[in-house]
Amino acid sequence: MKGIPSRLSALIAALTVLGLVGAFLLPRRFQDNRDRNESLAVRALLALAKGEAVYHEASGSYLGDLAALSDAMAAHAEAFADLPHSGRKAGYRFGGVEIDETGRPLPRGRRFAYYAVPETYHVTGVRTLLVDPEGLVYAKDAGSSLPPTAWPASDPTAAGWVILGR
Repeated sequence: MKGIPSRLSALIAALTVLGLVGAFLLPRRFQDNRDRNESLAVRALLALAKGEAVYHEASGSYLGDLAALSDAMAAHAEAFADLPHSGRKAGYRFGGVEIDETGRPLPRGRRFAYYAVPETYHVTGVRTLLVDPEGLVYAKDAGSSLPPTAWPASDPTAAGWVILGR
């Protein structure tokens, strides 16, 4: 009879230790996955900006549409392997921003902007990402997985967006 309570207390102690280890390691693993996903999403946005630049150089206009750009770049598949052809990549959803900072539709052919939002906020990613025609990538924790309805401002940094780079 003495052995059973001591085994039970040893089991409880082991489960407690496992629980404490899991409490510290699991959040870090989620953070690592979110960081990796965001990094891949940034690369995909930069590929979109590069694809638009290539298309603009050849045609004189921009597409501003993910599906049309993927089709146009199909001939350059190796160079644009990072494009999110299906609109999803690495836990993020991608699309085109349709409204400018003044509330008007983006002038097709003359401007473009793309966004990437986490598929599941705080699981696959945290920050919403944007890329502009100059290839600048902006990031902000928008608090959800909802895509932006418009370009944030003439100066996104004034609206709380951080420049991640080109």
